[in-house]
Amino acid sequence: MNPQGETKDTQDNLGKLLGQKLLRSRNFCATRHFYFGEPGSEVDADEPHYTLGLECPWRIQTDDLIVVGSEDYYERAENNTDQSWEPGMPSGHLQDQKLAELLGELRDGDAVNTRSKFIVESVEVDRYGGFRLGLTGGYIMQVFPSSKKRMEWIFTLPSGGSVMLMNGTLAKSSRYPTGVTDGPV
Repeated sequence: MNPQGETKDTQDNLGKLLGQKLLRSRNFCATRHFYFGEPGSEVDADEPHYTLGLECPWRIQTDDLIVVGSEDYYERAENNTDQSWEPGMPSGHLQDQKLAELLGELRDGDAVNTRSKFIVESVEVDRYGGFRLGLTGGYIMQVFPSSKKRMEWIFTLPSGGSVMLMNGTLAKSSRYPTGVTDGPV
């Protein structure tokens, strides 16, 4: 990444999450999606929200503990008694269990935030396209791009369009809005 241009663009775009609440999380084909919206709102098909899709390593941590991370997708949940379960199956993994414990409940495969925590308080971006989201309650979501040849993350806006880190470069979709209120890429 270009340390000056793309880092600022990433900061500006992810900065739109400031004041937004982590509403829920879902895993789709081993890509973890986190949905953010106004505190008090719900994520459904009719309500606009920000979506952060992560294909690179990530974790949610406190100052002294990793609470859950990307690799937990391949570990059996503590309460999973399915003898036929294998790593990578769509349910029954530790990642969903820990996210549900953190956010409040597991509903139809989604970890749903039933608490008042997890509002984005800060965004810090590094020159490699990684970032840290400081969340209320003392939690940090940390994202670590690890490849120059694949998509690492995608950030979709409520108004349509997306920004992504792909092949080591920040890119935007052709649907990315270009108005003043949408900010730069």
